[in-house]
Amino acid sequence: MGKGLKIKLGLYERLLVKGILPQEDSFTNLILRKDLIEKIEITQEEIKKFEIKSVENGAVWNSKGQKDKLELEISSLEGKYLSEVLKKLDSEKKLSFALVDIYEAIVK
Repeated sequence: MGKGLKIKLGLYERLLVKGILPQEDSFTNLILRKDLIEKIEITQEEIKKFEIKSVENGAVWNSKGQKDKLELEISSLEGKYLSEVLKKLDSEKKLSFALVDIYEAIVK
């Protein structure tokens, strides 16, 4: 992963990625975590556009939000960090089926 990586993530995938990033880690990994979250964070504009609403078990959005994907460019360091997080989940047998596509795109 020399230059970085372009990936497309939908709302659900962005929420999944945010949810798997550790709350506690080394200082440098927490900086990478912070930078990744800034890139995948749902914006006020998206809340309006996709009519995102909080519900008891999470969030819901309209059909546009189901199809729309945000193209992100993540640095090689961010990609390596996310790859390590996904590999750790895999080795612990905690990788959920919902993360398979993200795993395949990032870990390769």
